[in-house]
Amino acid sequence: MFNLEYTNVVNDKYIELIKRPVIFPKFKIELVDRDENTILKEIIQDIDADSGSININYQQGVRMSCTLNIINDSELYTLSEGSGYLWMGAKFRLYIGIYDSDNGDIYWFSEGVYYINNPVDNSNLSEKYITITGVDKFGFLGSELNYNQLIGTYHVDANNNIYEIVRSILSLETGNGYRIDSVEPYLDPFYSTEVLPYTIEKAPGAYLGDILIELANILGANIYYDKMGHLVIKSGTTDLAYSREGAVWSFTDVLPEYMGSSVSYNYTDVINVVPVVSNNVNDKIYSYVAENNNPSSPTRISLIGRKEMAPVETAMAYNEDRVKDYAEYLLNKKSIVQTLVNFQTSLIPHLDVDKVCNITDKYYHYVQQRFIIQSLTLPLNTTSSMSISASNVTSLPYYDLLEGATTS
Repeated sequence: MFNLEYTNVVNDKYIELIKRPVIFPKFKIELVDRDENTILKEIIQDIDADSGSININYQQGVRMSCTLNIINDSELYTLSEGSGYLWMGAKFRLYIGIYDSDNGDIYWFSEGVYYINNPVDNSNLSEKYITITGVDKFGFLGSELNYNQLIGTYHVDANNNIYEIVRSILSLETGNGYRIDSVEPYLDPFYSTEVLPYTIEKAPGAYLGDILIELANILGANIYYDKMGHLVIKSGTTDLAYSREGAVWSFTDVLPEYMGSSVSYNYTDVINVVPVVSNNVNDKIYSYVAENNNPSSPTRISLIGRKEMAPVETAMAYNEDRVKDYAEYLLNKKSIVQTLVNFQTSLIPHLDVDKVCNITDKYYHYVQQRFIIQSLTLPLNTTSSMSISASNVTSLPYYDLLEGATTS
């Protein structure tokens, strides 16, 4: 019988493996070339399975980072220009696998493409190893790796297609014959015809990543690199999608994969009113006030009163539709993180932030309640649990509580 290896496959067998009392995680690194087309080396046996983790946070720009140890008994990975494997500018794909002890199959899940940053060579110790930290590819556009900093004042002219601007930035040459990113981005077709409403001007010391984030904010969109290493721009006001999106996992307090839950409430930063006004655009001023009047939201105006944000003046609100979208986008961001459930679970590698999970917890009176995953810590070792923080979907200001919306 041949052993099979699956990549990013969620099927009945994988789910059964995850729910077993004992699971067998595997870890893999693929060192890749600058264009990510060629695997320079695969590392499995030399990964220290007693340490390491991946951290993923739902935010603009850099979302993923990791740290792990690579055993260097053979001195194959010694840090030098000559070896090249772990030298400055090196990239790697990271995978977590679940091993099927019945037949030897492995279910691998991509956990991001990273640049190596600030490694530490401990190879002079009795146990020779190198500690590497990784930052996802957006770090190459910002201060995390200190590449692509603007030397002079940088202008992006108005009235150009926003997606063409994004593609042109990714296609810039980096000085060594490679582009910033040759991997095709995933760009939400909803915004494909949007043009830049004003000229962006960035002073020296800013980064190209700052421009990309501003472009996404103009659209009211999220921007980040996904687990496969593609730049993604997609809608940032997705309450209706959350109400209908299938849950990636259902947690319940009677099963061992849901442990040590707690709920934190941030009263101070709750906002339920966001006024937005445009700068003078073609001698017109647009304004809109986004309000949380969702009868299911625990922070709605009718329950706690008005908690209003100071007026936001921005050139991003350049017409009636955009000022409304941007106000609702800001209100959504202010509402989504106020109530967080934090818990531990066994390793479930296919989970990701900005995805819906169901939680049943008798103590907190949750019955198949829908939550949005806000942060994940995945262990790159065989002993630690996975940590999850998630926010209640019904706290969102525009969440449409339709029949069946609280179940997957």
